[in-house]
Amino acid sequence: MKNLREILFDQKEKIVAILGNNVVQKFLSTGVLGEGFAILSDKRLYFRGKCLYKKGKGFYTSHEEKAVDLKDVTGTGFEHINPTYLLAIGVSCIIAALIVFLVAVLSF
Repeated sequence: MKNLREILFDQKEKIVAILGNNVVQKFLSTGVLGEGFAILSDKRLYFRGKCLYKKGKGFYTSHEEKAVDLKDVTGTGFEHINPTYLLAIGVSCIIAALIVFLVAVLSF
C-alpha cells in the first residue's frame, strides 16, 4: 500500500486528522502493522491495529480493521490519573511503622 487514500471508502473524503502517524508511515512503506492507527475523515473514522479484549479472567488480542460513520462516534474516553499522594502516604506509614517497631523492640 503506497497511498493513505487507499484506506478510505470514498476517494473524495478529506482527511482531517491521523492518530498514530508514525505507525501509518511504517504501514504504508512496509505493509507491517504495529500497534494501530486511526484516520479521521470528514465522513468516517477508520481504524487498523491491535485490539485488546477481555475473555473470562484473561485477555486476548486481535488485529482488526474498522470504519465507523461520524454520526455513530461518541465522546467516550479514558483518563489516567497517577495518584502520587497515595505513594507518599504509603511510604510515610511504612516509616512510622518501622519507628514504632524499633521503639518497641529497643524498649525491652
